[in-house]
Amino acid sequence: MATKLKDEHKASSIVFVDDGWENSLPACERKVFNEHLNLSNRTVKSAEEAGSDDAQEEANRAELTLYQCSDENGTYKVTEIKSGPLEQGDLKPEVRLKVLVYT
Repeated sequence: MATKLKDEHKASSIVFVDDGWENSLPACERKVFNEHLNLSNRTVKSAEEAGSDDAQEEANRAELTLYQCSDENGTYKVTEIKSGPLEQGDLKPEVRLKVLVYT
């Protein structure tokens, strides 16, 4: 992925920076970094401020969409089955079987 981005943007190099080590970059690299992600505007939230992982996970579950894909009739067809939190019961037994056969 990094090489692809390098080629697409005709970049001469790729710099990997671990979180918290941005200020240890050489001055020329830190200057470019600051043009895109200004370190003086960086804020780090405490665990309490960031909130519960459970709350974020529940929000992510609400954004899921289940689709059924089929090529039974010779034409590839995608049908939306359900949006929102998904449960095991949302899967039809015959569809699960087909998934197992095709994988």
